[in-house]
Amino acid sequence: METQYEVDIDNQKVRFEGEWLERAELAERIRKMIDNQDFRIGLAGAALEFLQNSISNARQIELRMTSAEVDMLEKHANRAGIPIPAFVRQALQAYLAAQAPLDEEGSPPAASAITTEPAKPGDEAQAVELTAKKDQSSSKVLVDPEINAESHPPDSPAGSSEDGWFKK
Repeated sequence: METQYEVDIDNQKVRFEGEWLERAELAERIRKMIDNQDFRIGLAGAALEFLQNSISNARQIELRMTSAEVDMLEKHANRAGIPIPAFVRQALQAYLAAQAPLDEEGSPPAASAITTEPAKPGDEAQAVELTAKKDQSSSKVLVDPEINAESHPPDSPAGSSEDGWFKK
């Protein structure tokens, strides 16, 4: 299983051992480890490889919005203290994470009940945390084929074991 690292695509940095490092900084750290004959470079190498793959596989998309929407987006990004592209990316990632998984054929799932409206002041207490939909396939009942509705006498109580139809 591949270890995932946090990556800042815009600044081309990876979070490794609590620090945000660029490619050159992480490569220099690996060189110093080798110079000091500390050959435990596996995690640092994996972080560097993850950063390089993330950057090389990153794709750019174009988005058009009204000026009022962009103004609102700028205000929210400024309040969060992050650049607009990072804010949009985080919002899209949160939305996609809340969606039901796509089936193998890639057809879209049923419509989502997620709202994109921000909570109004005072409405935070009524907000409901989103959780993953429970797998319906796990709620199955297994019935012994030897038991059927006609095998017990109609005038005996359902819990009676006189005739042996109810198996424990």
